[in-house]
Amino acid sequence: MMHAAGVCVLTALRAAALTTPPPRTAPRTRLAATPRYTADSFPSDLAATDRVQQAYASAPESASLLPPELVQFGTGALLAYAIYLGPDWILAPLGWETNIRPGRAATDVLGQVIAPDSEFARERQAGFDAAAPVTVLGAAALLFLCLGFGAEAALCDALGSSTTFVGAWATCACIAGSVYEVGRPVTLNREEAMEEATLEEAFADFAERRFEQAPTAATNVIEITRAFRRSARGKASKYRSAEASVADVQIERLAKRWLRERGGVVTSSGFLKGVRLSDEPDVFR
Repeated sequence: MMHAAGVCVLTALRAAALTTPPPRTAPRTRLAATPRYTADSFPSDLAATDRVQQAYASAPESASLLPPELVQFGTGALLAYAIYLGPDWILAPLGWETNIRPGRAATDVLGQVIAPDSEFARERQAGFDAAAPVTVLGAAALLFLCLGFGAEAALCDALGSSTTFVGAWATCACIAGSVYEVGRPVTLNREEAMEEATLEEAFADFAERRFEQAPTAATNVIEITRAFRRSARGKASKYRSAEASVADVQIERLAKRWLRERGGVVTSSGFLKGVRLSDEPDVFR
């Protein structure tokens, strides 16, 4: 009986395996209706497009993280500082070596008007550097702030752009002008100018005694600087002491200028062609 039951089970399994399953019907995907443009889709008023463009044009101003008044004041102040520095940072890459300094020129004029009897006015008139009084600095700041705000209004109207755009350009001008100002030769005060003149006189005396013309010779500025500091004769002897605050680069600059003024050639590695040093007792030997 158990054998018969097993046969029935096997027969049923074979029948199930041979039976073809009914085909599956794929679920139908409902597609969204394709949008159609109707008469209502087109703006009935053509001026609506102008309103949209105006909304997008005013978006940067409204999206600013700072209040509009603060942005406007900052832009005017940056333009004022850029005008104070002058346009030399623009002209220098073009090969025009100028010395246009509106800030210094305006400060000198204001010093002559506000404090004509001050030490600042006298030193500046003589061509030396001097610290400006507070009143002169305040007047100069007020003058350039007025120029900066006027330039801001003029640029915004002429370019048709926002204050943020003009402020970005003013920031770039301030950064470039400040970098150029750092590399500009410093104006010396009276004491520094006298020390510079004394050094030039001492080097001229040294060059007259030690430099010899030789077509095949070449002397490096490092050797000339060492000989100048070791000199025991003439006006250069005062620079042997440690108290003489003269940098090597100053002596090297004087040596190069001395040769160039006489039509000589200075190589890129610092050799003075056609010059050699004559013998002189060395105080350090």
